[in-house]
Amino acid sequence: MERERGRETTSIERSLKMIAAEFYIPKDNKLKPLGEDTHFIYAEKQTIGVADSVGGWARKGVDAGEYARELMANAVYAVEDQPKSTLGNTDDSPSLAEEFEVVVEARDIVVAGIDGLFDNLHSAETEDIVSVCLRQGNMPELLTWTMSKVAWVKSLEEWTDSPFAMATHDAGIDHRGGKYDDVRVVAACLLSAG
Repeated sequence: MERERGRETTSIERSLKMIAAEFYIPKDNKLKPLGEDTHFIYAEKQTIGVADSVGGWARKGVDAGEYARELMANAVYAVEDQPKSTLGNTDDSPSLAEEFEVVVEARDIVVAGIDGLFDNLHSAETEDIVSVCLRQGNMPELLTWTMSKVAWVKSLEEWTDSPFAMATHDAGIDHRGGKYDDVRVVAACLLSAG
């Protein structure tokens, strides 16, 4: 089921502009039509984010989807309040967030997603999809759609050698195939502003 699509463009440091899009395929759950995972694209602040809910909290009475949506809303508020030079610092405590800086340049592609993506696609597969989509154009919409669809199909396969299957095997658990889960992909393409 295809639920959401979005695109926003902004300038980054006057020399680059970011074009971002997202695509989401939730698990089929009539009780949770919005799914349990969420994202944000904040074009003005050149920031994207994704939140993967923890479904196990439902057994304790917590709506994991609501929690993830509130987390992303608070992330947007934090981004709004941060000066550009400190964007990304959510708190002084390193236990609350992981922070790292990556230098980007024109033609770089940033892909963020949830475990429904990364548990079903190997790094080499995501790189292949990026390469194919770059050749076909219409980035990043085509990229987010393609990556989501491929991950979704693999999540339903019974015999695929998914990253999830490999990790469970390494942990001594016998699991074959993909991991049935929501799939959300956010991608940002960095282009020269000139």
